[in-house]
Amino acid sequence: MTKEKQKLRETLRKLFALLGSPNKHEADTARQKIDELAAKYKMTWNDVIELVGKAQAMTITQKLLTNSCRPWGTSAKSKPTS
Repeated sequence: MTKEKQKLRETLRKLFALLGSPNKHEADTARQKIDELAAKYKMTWNDVIELVGKAQAMTITQKLLTNSCRPWGTSAKSKPTS
């Protein structure tokens, strides 16, 4: 793996971990930055998950699904807005 790819991998891992942040702004910013990096390097989300590591991606996804922390501004107890 090249140094550039290793650096990208570490950056994406850090950003991916922030997706589970209880701070909505922080989680949204991390998602946006991942989208920007994926576009820059012509990667799909599947490519991102492959590079980050499936185990870490699954851990974060599970945390998002089971935690009251929802990066898109909803919580398990919130009511949908019209």
